[in-house]
Amino acid sequence: MKSYLLLFGCTFLSFSSFAQQQNPRYSGVTERRIAQVEQHLNGWVRESGKADFTLAERMAYYHVNGVSIAVINNFRVDWARGYGWADKNRQQPVTVNTVFQAGSVSKTVNAIALMQLVQEGKLQLDQDINALLKTWQFPYDSVSQGVKITLRHLLSHRAGLNVSGFAGYERPDTIPDIYQILDGRSPAKSSPVRSRLVPGSAFRYSGGGIMISQLLAMDADASSYNDLMKRRLFEPLGMKHSIYYGDQLPFKATGYYWDDKELPGQYRLYPEAAAAGLWTTPADLAKLLIAYQQAYSGLSNQLLSKQAAREMAKLDLRAEGDRHKSALGFFIEQRGGRTYFTHDGKVEGFLSLFFIDPEKGNGLVVMNNANDATGLNIEIANSIAQVYGWKGFNIPEERKTIAMKTDSLAVYNGTYVNGSDTLTLMTRQEGLFFASSFSYYGRPQLVTFVTKEQFYVYEEEFFTDYWGYKNQYFAKRSADGQVTEIVKRVKGMPEKVFVRE
Repeated sequence: MKSYLLLFGCTFLSFSSFAQQQNPRYSGVTERRIAQVEQHLNGWVRESGKADFTLAERMAYYHVNGVSIAVINNFRVDWARGYGWADKNRQQPVTVNTVFQAGSVSKTVNAIALMQLVQEGKLQLDQDINALLKTWQFPYDSVSQGVKITLRHLLSHRAGLNVSGFAGYERPDTIPDIYQILDGRSPAKSSPVRSRLVPGSAFRYSGGGIMISQLLAMDADASSYNDLMKRRLFEPLGMKHSIYYGDQLPFKATGYYWDDKELPGQYRLYPEAAAAGLWTTPADLAKLLIAYQQAYSGLSNQLLSKQAAREMAKLDLRAEGDRHKSALGFFIEQRGGRTYFTHDGKVEGFLSLFFIDPEKGNGLVVMNNANDATGLNIEIANSIAQVYGWKGFNIPEERKTIAMKTDSLAVYNGTYVNGSDTLTLMTRQEGLFFASSFSYYGRPQLVTFVTKEQFYVYEEEFFTDYWGYKNQYFAKRSADGQVTEIVKRVKGMPEKVFVRE
């Protein structure tokens, strides 16, 4: 990690003074809080005896060029700040006004606008969508078994629909309209949005379903999606840096892959506005989330009534015990006895995340311009929670680890196979790295050793902990000391043995 930081550090320092000029300055108390947040990043696992990470260290580790953060405290934006490069090659730093692609966080913004239409009586949550759609009809088939899809189903991902997400378009591409997207017709690159389960029977994440909700909003409001979102949300809340594809973009970040290559054309286009198409800043999103929190707590009805805001937070009773605590536009998590509403977003070259505690008026928004750095946003969120005293938000598991000399790691190098699954171990200057066919990440991840024969992959813990289990790996050696097998053990599941090719 030190070598990452050494290479990154010069870059970090070179733009810091200029970036500070572009970011607002705060009171001494707030600036000290910001400094603490920058010094206390941590995950769900902490190596015993080691200090928390710094923001500069983790941006270097995750190969992230730019990060933007906003913190909500007691129903107001406490601070917002940008770090790093919005565009490294063009030497443009991230400021609070740099817009990032929000990815699936767009779905939360969409849900709030739809709840306004419900509140006004222009849409109903529990009515057949075909009774509300005016310019297109959903083609029910035998899969639905006569059960009708509702707006509530769409916003909570319980409509039983396909098309989980969208790949985006490059600038030379012909861009489809919403009807071509829904029917999977050229030039759309995605499949037709159709039933795969009985509506209401189970959670099935569907960006395709969210696109149906977008058309519901357009039909009910008799306007384009861009216009209705400006009129209903962006202009009333002063969200001056929030826009969709097709609008004139203010200064925007460039998206990057994990190997530091920028996306062709700097970013992809997402005509699927409600599902993934929002460009915004953490400060702008914080304004919207605060307005929602104020509605939820009965402090203001500017955005929604208290009743409508609370309706958005209702869980499907059949989802009890389901890990997907999906409400309307939010996922619900219990942490330290508090209820948090959250959503994350991932499109090519960009990642986003927010958490809010609607009753206390606290929250955070983090966005970055990297393709494979979900862990960084989570670590920043944990640091904010720690500094602001959100008890129990994150309690890292302490693990005793050992340092391994680089020259002792070569025996691990190789590819190991179990059926169609593979994992590869490779030695680099920083240590042993892990890549696999089943990893969430597209890039190799650093291995941490508990003993000479047992290790774990830190970044896997962000995802396996969500499912309620841990991954541990064990090496088996031959008589001459060569590693011949890697055994993956997961509590409550059969172990998997990967044999060296």
